[in-house]
Amino acid sequence: MMRRLLSNIRILFIVWGVVAILLLIVIIFILRPSLHILIPDQALREQAIAALIGSIFGALLGSAATTAGIVVTDHLRDKRTRDHERRVKHYNSIVRLQRQMNVIRASLEDNTVALKSIIEANNIGLPTFQRPIQILTDEAPFESLYDIKLINMLNDLYYDLRRVNLDSTNLTRAQDTLAEHLFTNKITSASYKLEVGIFNPHVVQLRQHILYMLDHTVLDICAYVRICADNDASDEMKDRQARMLKGRKKITNAQIRKTREIISKELEQSEIEGLTRQEEESTYK
Repeated sequence: MMRRLLSNIRILFIVWGVVAILLLIVIIFILRPSLHILIPDQALREQAIAALIGSIFGALLGSAATTAGIVVTDHLRDKRTRDHERRVKHYNSIVRLQRQMNVIRASLEDNTVALKSIIEANNIGLPTFQRPIQILTDEAPFESLYDIKLINMLNDLYYDLRRVNLDSTNLTRAQDTLAEHLFTNKITSASYKLEVGIFNPHVVQLRQHILYMLDHTVLDICAYVRICADNDASDEMKDRQARMLKGRKKITNAQIRKTREIISKELEQSEIEGLTRQEEESTYK
């Protein structure tokens, strides 16, 4: 970008130089006959022509320098604007990613609980309604992030999550099919226990893999994103936030408790009104 700017400035000065030379040729060609009449003395005439050339070159050079300064200033201002916009987008993506990582962590933890129930039920040969859920991911932050290390960490995580989702889907399909066959008497309880016992070690491996992801990849990224949220806000963004919060009253724990009590009373009153309405509706025949 800077190389292109310097190239443009160099071209600008070349153009101005060519214009200056052409303008001087035209002026001298036009004024030369008049100068012979107005200034008969040759020495004085040469001094006048030199002064004229110097003034024209000086004016054109000053104009070129001013124009170049404007070009450089505009370039730097545009660069600062683009950098600021990119930084704001990056920071907004970090904030959204922080929320997404918390959801991913909680969903994986829920899956470890569900898989534990499935493993225990399969060991004794009884069906269970517990099933792992699909882990939702959003790749939109990739468009604005400029932290290459974080992008690579997310790429690896999303690949593992796709594998976990696929394994969870296959497990759910197998558990549902066998449970349906058991409930419809297509297979016996002994056959059900035998079948689930065959793939139960894979369920154990899936749970162990999720626990490893939580203890390493997921928590590492959660920590990394939290640090980014603290570090990646520019001074201008921090100053703007400080201005927005200036004069804002601090929310105390006492206020929170009082407001919670108000909300609880509102919910209780709403429940009472709902029960009353149901009793009234039941009288209609």
